[in-house]
Amino acid sequence: MPHRFGVPKYGREPPTMWGNPFYNIEVIKQTPAPSITKKESITSKLSNEFVRKSSNRNRASSNSLLHTVLSDTATLHREVDTCNIFGMALAKIQSCKNESERVDFVKRYDAEFSPQLEQIISELPLNGAGFLMHSLISTSTAILTSSLQKAVENGIGTIDLSLIEITFLSTSQQLQEILEEYRTTSTTGSSLRDDIKQNVKRPNFQKLCMAILDADKSEDTYEDTTKAKADAKEVIQANTNDRAEKMIKILTTNSFAQINCFINEFNQVNELTNLRTFISKEIPKEDRFSDSFTTALTLMFSLVENRVKEKSDRLIRALTVLKGYIPNPNPGLNIIRSMQLINRMFVLETHHMSKISIEVEEKHGSTLKNILSENIQDKQYRKMLLLIVSLRYW
Repeated sequence: MPHRFGVPKYGREPPTMWGNPFYNIEVIKQTPAPSITKKESITSKLSNEFVRKSSNRNRASSNSLLHTVLSDTATLHREVDTCNIFGMALAKIQSCKNESERVDFVKRYDAEFSPQLEQIISELPLNGAGFLMHSLISTSTAILTSSLQKAVENGIGTIDLSLIEITFLSTSQQLQEILEEYRTTSTTGSSLRDDIKQNVKRPNFQKLCMAILDADKSEDTYEDTTKAKADAKEVIQANTNDRAEKMIKILTTNSFAQINCFINEFNQVNELTNLRTFISKEIPKEDRFSDSFTTALTLMFSLVENRVKEKSDRLIRALTVLKGYIPNPNPGLNIIRSMQLINRMFVLETHHMSKISIEVEEKHGSTLKNILSENIQDKQYRKMLLLIVSLRYW
């Protein structure tokens, strides 16, 4: 009985897809051309031919996937000399990947071409598009560490509070990776703890920052209502000076589920004011103009209670900062910080971004796409963000 692929060459088995990238070509060469006999209908022959071609396509699927990855790197390399097109190509390729796939793509590109992607992007103008491109080739640890370093440079304890948001929301493992990355990439070799001790002079805010870094974070989803109610009564009945310490302990020794339970029990026990109002009126302020400590407490409770709402509010504030900003070689720290926050959300917030978009539209009566278009004057940056919105989240 003749071999199904034709007569084997030199007595060997025919080539397979696993060892030969040109498998389909050789199979076609070795397979006799289809012929129609009197006993076989035209319809039957066409059907058999379709099955044979489909089978060949399925056998080559793994090779086709490899060629797709390689063509992505080649496509990006082709646009290196054109900054605008290069940014759009990078956004299109990386927006459809998770973090491990993005990192793998960068490794593949760097192995095939020179100079490396990081060097190419580092030579681009210091603007929103450049920052976004750098985020698209970076790990989440590198992105968050960069934001922390900019927060330290801008003065820890400012109204931005990126340090609180990043460290508070990170898991214990993520936080350890961030702290190590911070130390190894610091220009002075100092740790984040060292920088906090050196730069934060207000005692309560410093205690809060250090407690977050030292916290053994639990991911338990169990809610102990009895404990939450007891904690709420203890905070309400404590003297003014002790309340700050008790708030820090609640936020840094409980799981998010237990903190959320505390919020609910507090609002039931203290019928006169909710937790947010209580913090603003009953917790001692360390700065009468812009108190970082009470602002940080409010932010942390808000992130636990409704992370999507808090994140959407922060995104809109960052976009508002950029409104009217015309790109220039020396953007201010406030501009850079806002761009970093926007980029963090668009690159890392894969699970919340669609909900954030809905929250923005319900609260502001306009889509996120429209708000981006209205607030960002940098044409390339705006186009890249809109592309990510259309490809990844909606």
